[in-house]
Amino acid sequence: MRADITLSLCSAGDKVDLRVSAEDSGRTQSFIKELRRVKELSKSITPTPLRASWMGYYPLEPPTREDGLDDVILSSSASDSTSALTSPASSETTLATPMTALSIGSPGDTASATQLDDSEEEPSPLDPTFSRVAYLREHIYRSEAEWSSRQPIKLRIGTYNVNDRLPPKDTVELAPIVGDGEDDLLVFGFQEVVDLRSHALLISQGNSRADDWAAAISQGLGEQADDYTRYVGVLMLVFVRKTLQEVVTEIETSERGIGLLGFGGNKAGVAVRLKIHDTVFCFVNSHLAAFADALDRRRSDYASLKASLSFPSGTGTEETLALDEFRPEKSGRSLSVEDSHALFWLGDLNYRVDAGDDALKRWVKAKEWGWVLEKDQLKSDITSGKSFGSYQEGDIDFPPTYKYIHGSTTPDDRRAPAYTDRILYKSPSVSTKRKRDAASSSPQDRLPGSFPPSKPSALAAERSSTSCSAQTIKCDRYASHELVWSDHRPVSGSYTTDVRVADEEKRKHAIEEARRRLDRLEEMWRPSLQVERTEVDFGELRCVQTSSPIGNWGRRLTAYFRYRRQAVQDIVLRNTGRVPAAFSFREPGAGKSICKPYFWVMPSSGVVEPGQALSLRIVAFVGEDHARDLTAGQDMNDVLVLQVQEGKDTFISLSATFAPTIIGLPLESLPSLSGPVRSLPLPERKRLAQPRSKEDGAPPTPAKAALSDGSMETGTKPAREVWRLLEDLMERGPGSEGLCIADERGDVEDEVLAIIETMDTGAAFSTASSSAKAVSLALLHMLQSLPEPLVPRQWQPFCLESKSRDEAFACLEGVQGVHTNVLIGLMSVVRLCSLTPMAGEPRTGETDASPVGGLKPDPTLDHDLVGILAETIFGLTPPDGPNLARNQEGRKRFVRLLLEG
Repeated sequence: MRADITLSLCSAGDKVDLRVSAEDSGRTQSFIKELRRVKELSKSITPTPLRASWMGYYPLEPPTREDGLDDVILSSSASDSTSALTSPASSETTLATPMTALSIGSPGDTASATQLDDSEEEPSPLDPTFSRVAYLREHIYRSEAEWSSRQPIKLRIGTYNVNDRLPPKDTVELAPIVGDGEDDLLVFGFQEVVDLRSHALLISQGNSRADDWAAAISQGLGEQADDYTRYVGVLMLVFVRKTLQEVVTEIETSERGIGLLGFGGNKAGVAVRLKIHDTVFCFVNSHLAAFADALDRRRSDYASLKASLSFPSGTGTEETLALDEFRPEKSGRSLSVEDSHALFWLGDLNYRVDAGDDALKRWVKAKEWGWVLEKDQLKSDITSGKSFGSYQEGDIDFPPTYKYIHGSTTPDDRRAPAYTDRILYKSPSVSTKRKRDAASSSPQDRLPGSFPPSKPSALAAERSSTSCSAQTIKCDRYASHELVWSDHRPVSGSYTTDVRVADEEKRKHAIEEARRRLDRLEEMWRPSLQVERTEVDFGELRCVQTSSPIGNWGRRLTAYFRYRRQAVQDIVLRNTGRVPAAFSFREPGAGKSICKPYFWVMPSSGVVEPGQALSLRIVAFVGEDHARDLTAGQDMNDVLVLQVQEGKDTFISLSATFAPTIIGLPLESLPSLSGPVRSLPLPERKRLAQPRSKEDGAPPTPAKAALSDGSMETGTKPAREVWRLLEDLMERGPGSEGLCIADERGDVEDEVLAIIETMDTGAAFSTASSSAKAVSLALLHMLQSLPEPLVPRQWQPFCLESKSRDEAFACLEGVQGVHTNVLIGLMSVVRLCSLTPMAGEPRTGETDASPVGGLKPDPTLDHDLVGILAETIFGLTPPDGPNLARNQEGRKRFVRLLLEG
């Protein structure tokens, strides 16, 4: 159906009505929500005196996303990065728990059956940008302090470009790099571990070199080596204290070559992602492009590694996805290195110093590291954000790590000194993750015609800051080491942070509470219709007749008599929700009607606006087509299933008791009635609904003799109800006023209903209270409602071929006795009652059927009655085929032949 909504736009006394129409009501709802969103957005940029009063009529607010906070958060991070350059020896940065926080819009003043526990603003689940996972995630982590605690952890991280050198066997020279064994996590990145010969770059050299370096690290740990377990060994080695082994989970790796042809091993990056307790760490080891003039290439390498080092996101339930702050709701996006609580980037980054060789060597000789760092390319890029934006680094108080002569502590004078070997760290901000989430949402995710997500409110910004757990990364020591195996010097750093330890039982409770809150929110915004009553009782119903063709084809009985009765019940649907509710009725099966054929629902579908009501009319209307089955005991009760789009179904029960009637029953069943049909028990009524064959032993009906002397065949029982009406018309005598429908004046509907009621109940029939017209119409109605016409269909072709009176009566020899008796009786009564007094003769009470005693046939008989009698005898269904006109004429000719008797 088409949903229409009228919007009234008023300004300075002018009013314009805008009618919005759409095939899909959901799109209309989306359009209205966007209008409201833009209206609320205008509030934030418009002074209060300039706001239009009409805005108060649209209180609903759609949810907004916090993407607009990115600029503020990023500028803060950039400020932190700048301050890190001049911070004291112990550098710190706040580690915030990344969460997809929602900007909560006001639900407005519209009444709702369900309210949340507190009065805070909440988003609309119907907004295209609403995410169930994000909502659960926000509310789970809002109570993070209640279900988790913090546990300190120490990390030791080192980087070393080994220049294709292997460590001496059983050496302990790495002891200063690996620390004193007090750290919980050891991470070491190596560069140029593989053979640097050009023809060897494309040849896999296995793990033998990594094993050698792992052995050297173990030797450096000495007695504490047994306390660690090696987890990963590619170009980066990670050792975890065995006491933490059970809480280290979700270990994943990623690698990408950026060297020769894009996959050579001399310039590459490798990443390790793991979770300790409930905190995610990511470590990236990379070797970027060399040479002082390759700054742009290094920036490109960094951007390429940042984008391409990824981890599978996996799948899970809503609760599983909500518990992991970084897992995307949709399975299309992989996890990046920044999808972590703490990110460390180490390696030979190859950033150089933008200073002349003479000045640079002079600063190095004088140990004026500050002057060197002032011209350091990496420090400059961090500040400007051109690469490694928002990263931090421990204070450098050691000589440049490149380049030295192999086997000595002497710098190589042929190369400018530089801090090429670095260890950086950061806590990926919430805004960074939201930017990625927004970028991964395609425009197709929004409804057609909807606007992009709006800027967040101040309340949303406050929530974003308060919902992130406070966590710090502290650099305790940052140093280089005088290890002369390579032309580089190794660098190591000691860091202290903490991890989140979850109490599973308490977190389970938080999940359940967030789920309940989401359920309440969705229920509050779910389209809802309150049904005034769900039980509709129509009481006792009686058969009514629909319009039926009479006379020539296309004329209707209602031209003379409007025979309609219906029972009507109205129920009210009220929209108690916050959004328009589109409703319809569910079909019980494919291709089936929503209810039984004698019930009608108006309207059967529609849209009810919030706070509005709609009157639903249900009509019970039983025609002769269904009277027979209902008389035989067919169940009339039914159930309507009212379905609300995106809402709940409501079941409306319909009940009615049908009053049994002779209308629609087979004529051959009427003689066997033991009493009035209304008083018969159900088993007997079920038998009456079945067609009956001609009684055994009943002789053929001498139709011609019966017509001439008025007697009936004694071997066949008469249809008592029909003969009561025939006898009444015969008693009225010739020329009865208004017989059949010759006189169209007057309304006899109530009389006809009363006559049929006496037939059903067996009540006394009063000739004085009923006109001849009402009696004749009641008779025609009974005969036209027969399931099998007076002349059965298999005999009709023979009757249509009759050319004489004798042939016409001969065709009736094979018709069942009860049909023949009623047919002959009908013809006798019509012939008798259609006689009129001759001119100048008084009307008599004679009942002789012959034109005697001053009576003559009615000259209008052919025009007024023959067509009606033909349809009563042969049935109301028009004959098929191209011989329609000939068949009609054959029917009328057969009636005239019978009337000649």
